Parts: sequence; C-alpha cells; structure tokens
Amino acid sequence: QAVTIDTGSVAVDGVVNGAEYGSDVTVTGTGEAGSAITVTSGGLTLGTTTVAQDGTWTLDFSPSLIDGAPGHSELGYTGTLTATAVDAAGNTTSTSGTVTVDRNTSLFASFDDADFVVNASERAAGVTLTGGAEPGATIAVAIGGQTLSATADNTGAWSVTVPPALIPEGVGTLGASVTATDLAGNTATQTVSIAVDTQTAVTVNTATVEGDGVVNATEAQDGFV
Repeated sequence: QAVTIDTGSVAVDGVVNGAEYGSDVTVTGTGEAGSAITVTSGGLTLGTTTVAQDGTWTLDFSPSLIDGAPGHSELGYTGTLTATAVDAAGNTTSTSGTVTVDRNTSLFASFDDADFVVNASERAAGVTLTGGAEPGATIAVAIGGQTLSATADNTGAWSVTVPPALIPEGVGTLGASVTATDLAGNTATQTVSIAVDTQTAVTVNTATVEGDGVVNATEAQDGFV
C-alpha cells in the first residue's frame, strides 16, 4: 500500500504562523499497517512513527525543522515534507507535500492630515486614517471606545474614516490603536495619534479706543478707532 502525507492539515490550514511556530504541530497520513514512517525535510529528520492498524499515522514535530528553518526569508517560505514508509517485507515507498511557514506580518498607519492638527472644519468632515499591510489583512482600529474595520487591498493599502463623534472637541489629542491580522493569522499593532484644536479665540481691546477708551461728541461725529 502506498504511503500518503497530508501536509494541508498541518497547523489546521497548512500554514504555520508565528504563534504556532513556538510549539509542535502535527502531520498525518496513511500507509500499510505496521510500516515504519520517517518524515524528513531538507535533509533533517522530523521524526519517526508507525502506521496503526487502521492504516493511519500521526507525527508531532517542531516547525523549526522544516527545510532547515529559520534560514529563510522573514516574509515566509514553503518547505517540503517527505514521508518514507518501510513495510514488514522491507519495501520502501515515499511521498511528499509542502507546508508554508509565515511568522511575520507588516503594518503602517498614519492620520491623513497635511499639518497633523485636526481643526474644526476637519473634525466636522471626519478624519481619515490610512496605511499599508499585507494584502488581504484585516485591519481593526480601536478609537474612542469603538472599533473601525477595513481590509487591505491587493496592493496592501487600506483606509478608515473616523467620524466626528469619535473626535474630541477643543484642544487635545486623538489616539488610535491599529492592529493588522494577515491571512496566516499573524498580528502587528501600531499606536498613532494626532493633535486636535477646534477652538478659536478673539479678543477686543476697548481701552485704546480714541486713545482713552472714551468717545466724546466730536469723536462720535468723525468715527473712531
């Protein structure tokens, strides 16, 4: 009976993310009952097991062993797992599958404002928060006690508009915590803020009107400053 390996179910979806990388994951397959199974990757042995009487086998292993990891790109890599079966008669058969390791994600966020100060008219229109992330990443913006959501497009760009109700009035700061979750389940968080100044002040000095703050009859006829 030929041996099989199901790498598509490693770490549930065939992708090992940053959180999953820190502990063992499981690979499964089928073969002839009693056969010895050895799973290798990039010349390293991930472990050995035996095919059960029902024809299935299971092996737990460290993702750090996949294709000699972590000596690969920080953006992720795909490794090959090979299962080799040796039955009681000494017959050998092998098969392979791939697993993706994606431990990192990216995030950039910034308020879209020319002078980075939200004035009264800008507050009334709402403020836009823009940024970049991995394509398809889910963006969650925690701001003003609420969470605004977006999804990065196929270039990684995303944006959300903060409504006026979540922007404070007066003089202060508008802060937000932005979290990106990529398709592999990795997360990155960034905190951003922008100054808010929706107040204006006007002062009138009447003490200097006509020099003494008093308009007499003659001055009233010719106007006053």
